[in-house]
Amino acid sequence: MDFITLMPIEAYSMPSSTFVPDDSHVMVINIARDMEWDDFGGGWSDRRTKTLQARTNAYKQWLINFCKPTATPTETGITFMENGVCHTAANRILIVSDGDTNVRLAPGDEYAILFFGKYGLGISDFKKKLKDSFNKTAKSYFMPNCILDDVLKRIDNSWEEEWSAWRLVAEKECNLDVRRILNKNVSGGFSNAERHMKDFIAKRENVYAQYKGNPSMVQKKIGELIYSSSEAYLNQLTPGFITEAEKTILS
Repeated sequence: MDFITLMPIEAYSMPSSTFVPDDSHVMVINIARDMEWDDFGGGWSDRRTKTLQARTNAYKQWLINFCKPTATPTETGITFMENGVCHTAANRILIVSDGDTNVRLAPGDEYAILFFGKYGLGISDFKKKLKDSFNKTAKSYFMPNCILDDVLKRIDNSWEEEWSAWRLVAEKECNLDVRRILNKNVSGGFSNAERHMKDFIAKRENVYAQYKGNPSMVQKKIGELIYSSSEAYLNQLTPGFITEAEKTILS
């Protein structure tokens, strides 16, 4: 039985304003430039300026079984603007690799994560696709189970980047000084934020499960959830972390 092949791949961003103003389109390509995942937008031949956002070594045969090179990577489980965008599709492709990398530095990524999550909505289906494609690949190539375990663990730990994305959006859109808030009680403040973030992620998954197949309702309900969850978090911060006056401004 042959060993799995490591294939260097890269993710690039290009200027765009599809999801929010001045965000970016993201696509993935191998360094041999003969396999690419255009992630519902422009590919390597696109004339827009490209910025390298990530580089990792993909498990080649597993990645191809998970999602063949394509302009519309629906095999990843992403339906554009229903449970993800190009950023989330790119992260699903990049995760089939030996490194914990993603496109978090691409312009607008924090908004994509806040709305759809780092790996898009429908996480249980995503994990099943990874497991099924891994098992299919393992029939022909030597792949220890620890490889799959490591990849799945990255998904479970992705709440930390969700929290970072929420912090960036809060600072940009509301001028909320998150660092000052946490510094008032580092351990207590962070524990509270962790609980709130994990609760929000679970509720967001429930919204998708309820309205899957109806993109407009998914977007509407998640927008409402973001607002209500933000209000609930502000209530938890008042008093102790922020004043009533600050809460009124932020609301």
